Amino acid sequence: MTDYWKSGAKYWCDDCRKFITDNKVSRKHHETGATHLDNRRKRLNEMKNKKKEKAKEDSEIDREIERARREASHAEWKEMNQGHASAPKYAAALGPTVGYIAPSINPSYEHAMMQQQSSVVISSGPPRSFGSWNYFDEEMIEAQRKRLYGNMQQQVPQVPPPVPQVQGSNNKRKRKDQNDNQGDQKEEE
Repeated sequence: MTDYWKSGAKYWCDDCRKFITDNKVSRKHHETGATHLDNRRKRLNEMKNKKKEKAKEDSEIDREIERARREASHAEWKEMNQGHASAPKYAAALGPTVGYIAPSINPSYEHAMMQQQSSVVISSGPPRSFGSWNYFDEEMIEAQRKRLYGNMQQQVPQVPPPVPQVQGSNNKRKRKDQNDNQGDQKEEE
């Protein structure tokens, strides 16, 4: 006989949230019982519902992000076509601009242009064969454009991107767009 009491092993049932004696007979008796089976069905239904809710929330977030992207691209297009893109008028007042010069086929021409230019390089960046960031002025941009493209005129596309459409009723947005279009027509007259 032993001097102390030793408990038997216990098994934790996740569905019922309780301990059961860990032997074959007790486990089988518990797992075939009506209470355990009901608890298991409830738990599986909860898991399915949570998964559906999460998928629904994710799809709503994705739709909202896509709508915001479309509206941003449409607003950018509108801004460019409403005359805000005519910033070269103000370029002289602002001074030199910063931009990216792509690597050219004729390095001697580019080297000559760089020597004519008296501005400072912003950062050394990657090797020259990959291009670099420099200060440059409008004359240099125009010279490079003529060298690469000749005397072609720059054309701005006049076709707007599609207006963002979101499922559901957007009566306020449609009315606002119609009012904007009517205002634009009055200004043109």
